[in-house]
Formats: sequence, C-alpha cells, structure tokens
Amino acid sequence: MSELFERLRHAIQNCLDREELIGIHYEPDVFEVGFIREFDGESFRLERIDRYGQNWGSFVGTLDKVLRTQHGTQYMQSVQLLMERIKQGATPSRGAPDSLEMERLLEFCKSRNIVVGLHNEEGSTLYGYVRAYSTDHVELEEISFLGYEDGTRIMPVDDITRLTYGGPDEESRMFLNRVRLGL
Repeated sequence: MSELFERLRHAIQNCLDREELIGIHYEPDVFEVGFIREFDGESFRLERIDRYGQNWGSFVGTLDKVLRTQHGTQYMQSVQLLMERIKQGATPSRGAPDSLEMERLLEFCKSRNIVVGLHNEEGSTLYGYVRAYSTDHVELEEISFLGYEDGTRIMPVDDITRLTYGGPDEESRMFLNRVRLGL
C-alpha cells in the first residue's frame, strides 16, 4: 500500500474519531462533505452535509477511489457554523415591502440590513447588503458564500431582472457575515 493510501486512511479515521467534518474528493468528479459515521479501513459511510449545513443522506464509498481529503478549511468551518444555526432554529428574514417597485424593494432590504441577491439577464447573481440606491443605480456591499465582505459593486438598476431575499443563499451569507463580524 502506498504512503498516500495510508495518509488518506489516517485522515478518515481521525475525522471519525473526532467527529470532524471532512471533504472527500472521490473518483472521478465527486466532492462530498460530511461526517464519517462508519469506517472499516477499506470502506466508509459519510453522512453528507450540504453547503447550507443541512443533512443530505449518506454516501458509501471505498478508500481506493478517494483522490484526496480535506478538513479544517474555512469552508468546513462555515458549514459547521450553519449547522449550529439550524440547531438553534434561527429565523430567516421575514416581512414584505409595501410595494413591488424596485426602489421600494431596495429601501426595504436596506432598512432591514438583510442580504439580497441581485440577478441579471446573463444568469449571474450578486449577493450582499444594499448600501445606497437611486432610480438609476444600486450600491451593494458584496458578501461571499463564506460570509466575507468582498468589496463594493455599483450597478445600474436596469441590469437587475429580479431581487431575492430570505432564501438559503442570502440567509447563509448573512448569518456567516454576522458571525465573522461578532454580531
């Protein structure tokens, strides 16, 4: 057996023993994150956890198909925090603006300091806090999927095809950002 094989076996066993999240890159194009629940040295069962901290069932595989593992990363720490949020029963952003006009929507989200998703025609989405707006532009403090501030974007209001808030993408970013800020 190769040294790599033994290191992978050791990493999987350690994550099982410590009940620590692990990421497994599995042949050929699979990446799963979760907790090792069973391991016999050759095969394992991983309780899968998605990027929002929710359980997605089990994945059973063999060690010989594992390409690499990871643990202790910022991503794993973020998933762990989101799992804690679910356990605590954190409430999502609620409420509705008094109008569906874009300017009223932006004011609603700005006044409540909630993360929004601004979607455009090309299919891309920017997530963050509305910091300023007018009839022709929006200034967004962008928040990454790990909850870190990622600069400021100023964009034309006309580029926005839809605005979202209160969903898993927006709520997880907002929660992680507040944790990182110590709020």
